[in-house]
Amino acid sequence: MITTSTVDYATIKTLVPLNEIVDFFNLRRRGRSIHCPNVNAHSHGDKTPSAWISKTGYSWHCYACDAGGSVIDLVMAARELPMHD
Repeated sequence: MITTSTVDYATIKTLVPLNEIVDFFNLRRRGRSIHCPNVNAHSHGDKTPSAWISKTGYSWHCYACDAGGSVIDLVMAARELPMHD
């Protein structure tokens, strides 16, 4: 059984590229631009891609709602989980 105390988040962040998670959640993308997974923060539903994947491919940032972070943050935003979970 995996518990939060045994998970090495730094390893997860470096081993799982954002492109895989973007594809898993079917977020539309064009190049490095993607639709923000934090859909509740966009009153317009993020009709045009507002988020960008960094050049390294391991972090993202939405310029409309200021969300962003690692692959873990993207999963949490896409699943609409609060950050403290």
